[in-house]
Amino acid sequence: MPVVCQQVELMVRVNQRRASLPDVLAEVARWGCNVLAYCSYADREEFVVLLVADDPAVAKRGLEGRGFTCKANPVVLVRETDSVGAAANLGFHLSRSGIDILYSYASSSGSDEFWAVFKTTDDDRAIRVLSATERRRDVA
Repeated sequence: MPVVCQQVELMVRVNQRRASLPDVLAEVARWGCNVLAYCSYADREEFVVLLVADDPAVAKRGLEGRGFTCKANPVVLVRETDSVGAAANLGFHLSRSGIDILYSYASSSGSDEFWAVFKTTDDDRAIRVLSATERRRDVA
């Protein structure tokens, strides 16, 4: 059964001429924080990194101290056993419950677990749905 909770995601805006993804991740590590999951994309003149760290307050403080612009957003964080179709199964249950996924991303360390991050139209309800003990594996 997955571990599901609300977590803080940091949206870090990076001026591409000044810094890069490795700079952001290295700064988080320098403050002793583990990055559980991240994704990145280009947005006009900036590079955007979305990341979930095990201590978001410390990570945010460290990044802002280095001049990065950070915004904290609530997201749903899921730790799940890695198997074929596991991520699809999570999305299936949200969709079946009428919860729209605005965006999501995942990370795996190569072990038998992965982290999935969801921003939905109803994060509180998404946590309840994904925490339900009697979820069946309908997709696989």
